[in-house]
Amino acid sequence: MFRSASRATVRTDLSVWTLFAADTSARRLALEVGCDLADEKALVEITRLQVVEALLPRRIAARDESLAQVERNILDAADKFVRSELLPRLRTLTEQAEAKAKAALAPLYSDPERLAHAINNSSLVMELGFLSPTITTPHNVVSYAQNFLATWDKVQAIAAKLS
Repeated sequence: MFRSASRATVRTDLSVWTLFAADTSARRLALEVGCDLADEKALVEITRLQVVEALLPRRIAARDESLAQVERNILDAADKFVRSELLPRLRTLTEQAEAKAKAALAPLYSDPERLAHAINNSSLVMELGFLSPTITTPHNVVSYAQNFLATWDKVQAIAAKLS
């Protein structure tokens, strides 16, 4: 669901272009200082390097914006997945786990408060409570999305226990 391939490609491009910009600048400076001003090839190369050096910051900025857009898309997809799939599934399973625990524990507890406490402390209800995702601003967008998918796998395993 969450693909980081385009994100990785953009990051790689940014790294390569940043290194290329540094190399271009160093080559241009070396030529400007050391070339013979009568050498047409050297002057053409200096001009080409100046053009490339002028264009690279714009290219890097465009790729940086592209990376930001990819990250926004990942966050949007993660948010949609959590709201439309994960949270509703967690609520349903929690209700099922509470009903199952109540059926098993009701004969043991006559006091409603103690029964509610026992239900809330039952293993499946507690396990589901720990899985409830929190939506925050992540530092690593891909890991953030992958955590939701890992939570989904755990939810599915608990669903199998309840069936």
